[in-house]
Amino acid sequence: MKWEIVKQIFRKEFNYYFRSPIAYIVLTIFLGLTGYFFVADLFVMNQATIRNLVTLIPLFLVFFIPAITMRLIAEEKREGTIEILATLPVSEPEVIIGKFLAAWVLVIIGLALTVIYPITLEILGDVDWGSVIGSYVGLILVSFMFTSVGIWASSLTASQIVAMIVGLVIAFVFFLLGKVANFAPDWLSPFLAFVGIDQHMENLSRGVIDTRNIIYFITVGGLFLFLTYLTYKRFFERLMGSATLVLVVLIVFFGNLISYYVYHRWDISEGRVYSLSPASVKLVRELHDPILVRAYVTAKLPPPYNVIAEYVKDMLREYRAASRGRFKLEIINPNTPDKMREATRMGIQALPLQEVKAGEFALKNAFLGAVFIYGDKRETIPVFEDISNLEYQVTSLIRKLTMEEKPIIGIVKGHNEMELARRLKHEIEKLYELTEIDIETDSIPADVGALIVVGPESPWSDSACKKLEQFLEQGGRAALFLSTYKVNLQNFNTTRLETGLDSLLAKYGIKLEPGFVVDPVCENVRVTTRQGFFTVTRLVSYPFFVRATTLNSEHPITRNLGSVTFPFVSPVEGGKPLAWSSQYSWLVSTPFMVVPGQQYKPTGEQMARPLAAYTDSLVKLVVIGTATIPTEDYITPGGLTFCMNLVDWLVQDESLLAIRGKGIKARPLKKLSPTNQLIVRIANILVPIGILWGIGLYRRRSLYRTRHVA
Repeated sequence: MKWEIVKQIFRKEFNYYFRSPIAYIVLTIFLGLTGYFFVADLFVMNQATIRNLVTLIPLFLVFFIPAITMRLIAEEKREGTIEILATLPVSEPEVIIGKFLAAWVLVIIGLALTVIYPITLEILGDVDWGSVIGSYVGLILVSFMFTSVGIWASSLTASQIVAMIVGLVIAFVFFLLGKVANFAPDWLSPFLAFVGIDQHMENLSRGVIDTRNIIYFITVGGLFLFLTYLTYKRFFERLMGSATLVLVVLIVFFGNLISYYVYHRWDISEGRVYSLSPASVKLVRELHDPILVRAYVTAKLPPPYNVIAEYVKDMLREYRAASRGRFKLEIINPNTPDKMREATRMGIQALPLQEVKAGEFALKNAFLGAVFIYGDKRETIPVFEDISNLEYQVTSLIRKLTMEEKPIIGIVKGHNEMELARRLKHEIEKLYELTEIDIETDSIPADVGALIVVGPESPWSDSACKKLEQFLEQGGRAALFLSTYKVNLQNFNTTRLETGLDSLLAKYGIKLEPGFVVDPVCENVRVTTRQGFFTVTRLVSYPFFVRATTLNSEHPITRNLGSVTFPFVSPVEGGKPLAWSSQYSWLVSTPFMVVPGQQYKPTGEQMARPLAAYTDSLVKLVVIGTATIPTEDYITPGGLTFCMNLVDWLVQDESLLAIRGKGIKARPLKKLSPTNQLIVRIANILVPIGILWGIGLYRRRSLYRTRHVA
């Protein structure tokens, strides 16, 4: 095969697209649709991510690629030029590859023009470029496969319309298989999920470049190119090539099979959230004794459990590879009654899943959990549900097993303090022991390493303040969640609180300003109102629930967090800030009413204000300007992680801090006025189309000048 001939055919076909309206019409519709769906819910979702759009683009490619490829060989057959090509010193592979590359490059140009979307998100927020790159790698591979399907369909017939329909149907089948796999019989579901593109795009769009997914797209696309080659040849030669086709199909099958056992993955996501952290590697390598992990994973799980199962097995294998023999792994398929009973006895939870048998739906029990055995200790993860924090689950559980004794944390009582949220308390007690201390009447036990104070509503006495001061100066650490006003959630009235801690805080250079920070960068809350006979619930912005996205990236408590919600928060002056409100926030020093759904306009200087601060010079102390974050009514995923990071820092156990925040980073967009939002929407629809037509005009002028000079 001569690449110079391939290049000439490529140029001829590629120039044809742009000399006719085909490329401009198809790409204009494609860019119009992608632009519309990108901006449709951009400011509703308010997140700097293209993941939702990436799930839609393959559907658009299902329709547009067959429209581009339908003429490539069908037109040659219809006009009889295919016989002329056979008499020229041009081989079939050269013709097919030249035409294929012309169509594929055209599709890649269309995808390249959509890069304006992540650029817009980067201007408005903070994009995970690893996820963006992985998504575009996946889309390019999908276009490779669909273009191969399209050129094969074009080789089957002399009718361009028939070629387009055949290519569309086959591409749509690949698009649909992963989505219907959940409704297929149990024995067929994993095969359909593998053949469909969804499972492979999922990894890539997260920012994980996996050789298994790359091999899938390349081998399937290559198979259709080979089918095109066989169809293009004469009948007798086609029969002779059937044996080669069988060989190629076997290569595709075994290539994908082997790739599932011999593979490599590159995690290019921000913070490498889908790979083991150094803390996890260090932990398993320094185990005194080997740890045995038995993962009970039912084979051939339907979506989405099949994706979770593969990810869990991959992650556990990474632990094993990093441990240098300290992490023993057994993956068990509980497909017999004895193995099912064993899994249940180990504490693994059965998942009731639907399967199709004889055309009817039936329930079956599946297992997707693991038991960790270290010496005579045993811990269980009953079911893997959320893979976004899988590494933290596994590493914290190993750490719990290997701890000789739990550090003790004191929860201060005696002033009508607020209670910790049940979920937060449960998470803390996995690794630490909690004990309540009435600091007014009791002394602080010597084995307590840290204290947590949550929302005292009555003043501390001088003796209680003295006990805390002595505890801090003797090397103890403390976190104070303090509110200056109490909010009644029934009528949203406020009551001023006096904690009696002002003098102690002033000694360490910290002051809690009375009042509430009001910030347009905030969370939404549900408000229920009556309109006539109807009850209407709607989401409204609530500026007293400040969403802090500016966090101290140097401190381990906030280093890996994307945002933390601070409800009813007061500014914390002095010390070293951990979190700030936005530059648009202001302070209401006497908040009498804080009713949701009202319009709140700035009443003071707008500036960023510190919402939490710490000092580590004389003593180790953290002060948070609200008592609500760790409580039942206000706990959020970001707040939970913030509190757990804070607890780890208090007990000087920072090994888990870098892991816990992985994968939870929120990526909110900047707040824009309605006019600016409209400008962004229009620009993202029209600018890519404008660039396309600008390139077209430039090409036409260049061609005109060339002909004029000639």
